[in-house]
Amino acid sequence: MAKNGLLVGSASRAGLKVIATLSAAVITCGSALALAPPAFAEGSVLSPETLITLKATPAVQIVLAEFSAKVTIPSWDIDKPAWTAEATDTGSVQGVVNAVAANPSKFFVPAATSRTKNASATFQGSGFFVTPDGYLVTNAHLAAPSEAELKVELAKGVLKQIQNADISSIVNNAGTDVFTAAQLKVLAKAVASLDEKSMKVSDVVKKFSVAVGVGIPGLSTGAKTIPADLTVAGEPAPGKDVAILKVEASNLITVPLGDDTALNVADKVYVVGYPGAAEISQTSMTTPALASGAVSARKTLDNGLSVIQTDAATTHGNSGGPVLDANGKVVGIATFGSVDPTTGSEFAGINFFYPVSLIKEFLTRANVTPAEGVTTQKWSQALTAYDKNYYSEALPLFQSVNELVPGAPIVQEYLKKTQTAIAEGRDQTPKGIFGLPMWLFALIGVVLAGVIVAIVLLVMRGRKSGGQPAVATAGAPSVYTPAPMGDPVAMAAPPVAMAAPVAMPNPPPPAVATPALPPDPPHVAPATPAVSIARFCAECGAAHEADAHFCPECGHKF
Repeated sequence: MAKNGLLVGSASRAGLKVIATLSAAVITCGSALALAPPAFAEGSVLSPETLITLKATPAVQIVLAEFSAKVTIPSWDIDKPAWTAEATDTGSVQGVVNAVAANPSKFFVPAATSRTKNASATFQGSGFFVTPDGYLVTNAHLAAPSEAELKVELAKGVLKQIQNADISSIVNNAGTDVFTAAQLKVLAKAVASLDEKSMKVSDVVKKFSVAVGVGIPGLSTGAKTIPADLTVAGEPAPGKDVAILKVEASNLITVPLGDDTALNVADKVYVVGYPGAAEISQTSMTTPALASGAVSARKTLDNGLSVIQTDAATTHGNSGGPVLDANGKVVGIATFGSVDPTTGSEFAGINFFYPVSLIKEFLTRANVTPAEGVTTQKWSQALTAYDKNYYSEALPLFQSVNELVPGAPIVQEYLKKTQTAIAEGRDQTPKGIFGLPMWLFALIGVVLAGVIVAIVLLVMRGRKSGGQPAVATAGAPSVYTPAPMGDPVAMAAPPVAMAAPVAMPNPPPPAVATPALPPDPPHVAPATPAVSIARFCAECGAAHEADAHFCPECGHKF
């Protein structure tokens, strides 16, 4: 609304703009001080590959699947007529051995008795946590192997005992001088093939655990196992080779899931896991290995499942480990390699991983949502600060992580490295102003801005509830404030034009009685108190008393 040529409240709006601008400036400056690296900071301490590996290392663990069962295998008798006929035809012991190796079921027959043994088998691979409360991703062929694979692994220990008894029986029946040591090995292999085909497995008990590294200052690093439960599992490759385990834990460090559809051929990938061939000591078994390579191709299996080929060197034990992209996010799970069908040996540089989209499918089945906890955030922040030589900033973060996941070897290692760097004077953490950190000034700026905004809001709320405050504006007419009531004659006269004074007859006419007036109606201002009225000289206009006969100024006679 316009008043006296100015907008009422325009000065307040301008003030609001100024306050808003200052608040934004304070916040921006504070943030810049807190986030901007100092000019004297040197380059990174860690390579990108090392940083990616370190961030993922505490989340990648050894996964153990232990199976125990009863194995029943029939006893074997030699089919003597078959042996005799073969010996007659070939005319040599070696001829008989070759014939038995080619068709063992022709020369051995089940006996009336059988042998039952307790057997066990342990599968070892890798896995990685995706939630702070213990959900872990691994391969199905590790947690839920096929019946045929399980039977083979269970039989390995038992068959050695049984085969020794079978060979002794063969030697006793044929004579100790008939077969050489090499021929006996061939015969033992033939009997083992019969055992594997005819054995029966029963009363299978499964037990899962996660082996995590435990480091105690001053002592060697070891491993402890945490029991795990199988939540959901697919089928071994070429099936959907993914399984989800759950351990009872909290504050675990996790790795984030990425997007495999963003991968292109030749993109860099990193596989973190525990290859069995790298386990050279009890201490090293808790340290995951890094295999880096590139995406070689995308392939489709006969069942329509998509897999990604890489030249990253992986082997047994890597199964279930995460495949990371250049940003350290999981884009797949290491699963299988290529094997030479003639020799059974692995082809180097031809390995495959299932895409992360399949992992997400199984997490959905298990009703699990990947999450990052406070420990992961602090671990990442600590490594980032360490990488910038900000050791004083990294130290309390490493200490906090060590409290949340006590005993983690990699955490203790970098906690010690940080303390050493500070002691050697290599710390380059920004000191801020007056020795105070920059983030403190940023925080103060944000608090001040919040206080200013709160004051503005209170002022605006007051205007809405009680009207706008008076604002002095240039050019507005003066407003007179009445002086306290006193002697009527002594009061300053208002600066208005007055009518010419009229001569009053002397003596004044007698007062005429005025009839009483009715009381004032409501809402009418009260009457002004009666005062004596001054008279004025007709010659000079000076005031004088009502009963005066001469003007006190000019002496004019009334």
